[in-house]
Amino acid sequence: MTVPADASRTNAHATHVNHSSSSCEAIEDFCLASAAVSLAHVHLPDQGRGDLDEAALEEREAMIRSALKRAAASADFLDTSDGERAVAAAALVVAQHPDGERTCSNYGPSEPLPELPADLRTLAVDALDQVVSERSELAELWDDAANGSKWRHDITRLRDVLDPPVPPQEDALFDI
Repeated sequence: MTVPADASRTNAHATHVNHSSSSCEAIEDFCLASAAVSLAHVHLPDQGRGDLDEAALEEREAMIRSALKRAAASADFLDTSDGERAVAAAALVVAQHPDGERTCSNYGPSEPLPELPADLRTLAVDALDQVVSERSELAELWDDAANGSKWRHDITRLRDVLDPPVPPQEDALFDI
């Protein structure tokens, strides 16, 4: 999956979650190319930090949390770079979820992450909801791209790991 030329300032990397832990080629099936930064490069310029791999182990959770909070709390407009960071951070949270898929070593952080707390799952869902909302520059750019529907599907797949949809109930629980 290719990042639309307008979707990012940098097309050097793409964010992916490996749907098949046995092969990195299977990444295309579960590609999150919306985040045109590597999972290892969740930059937080407002905190003056570098990328996730350069941070001390004890700082990594805070960096992921900050990227998710920034997107989730976006009241007016979520810009592309904050949306990309939120998708990358959410993918890291999904990778540690019991039902999630591990990140491929080609695209995930090269340094280990600490065990992320469960409360990040809810924050990641909120951030992903903002990423696909009408107030998101990233969603706007992907909506104009030929493969925008696949991007939305991939974001939904990430979100569904963290907050699975409730299947419709087929049978009545009781007769009235």
